[in-house]
Amino acid sequence: MFVYFQGDRVWRWGNGIGHKRTMITLDAENGEKSSNLFENLPGSVDAVFESTFGGDVFFFSGDKYYKYTNSYNYSESGNIADLIPSLPSDLDAATVVGDEGDIYFFKGSNFMIYNHLSKELSESFAISDTFESVPSDLSAVFYEDSAKGFLYFLKEDLKFVRYSTTKDRVTNTSLFNVKFLKCKKAKKMT
Repeated sequence: MFVYFQGDRVWRWGNGIGHKRTMITLDAENGEKSSNLFENLPGSVDAVFESTFGGDVFFFSGDKYYKYTNSYNYSESGNIADLIPSLPSDLDAATVVGDEGDIYFFKGSNFMIYNHLSKELSESFAISDTFESVPSDLSAVFYEDSAKGFLYFLKEDLKFVRYSTTKDRVTNTSLFNVKFLKCKKAKKMT
């Protein structure tokens, strides 16, 4: 599963039969108003990820986090430092990667990995040292199931870079909404 936010709009996908990407969002072109799905969510979201264990959705805004159950029910909120000590505030992006469910947090030109089993946060790594040809200052990142092993890095201009974790290189660049939102033509949402 992966969730993408732009402004107050949200899109959500899951993996259907044969790991084919399936749109869960009802309005594929315009997304859904986030407040219709997630009660008590602030107007500005910095990063979001959906846990592969239990399906909880975590949102990050400034120095706060907001947790929702897999049925979109508000569960809890608090300070990021209370959820994951040493995790910085004002994140750019977050995603769950791999079968083990490691969570990658991105900020500026760096990222950190949180292991939800050991509850340990890694040191900070440079994006460019780990993911060659991938830009920094991202607006979103998401991972497409282990069968394909693709990480998608998005910028504000809706361009994405698809990085293969199995080939350890960039395999595609394109406009985000042409590939994923199934729009007839690419346009920036405001």
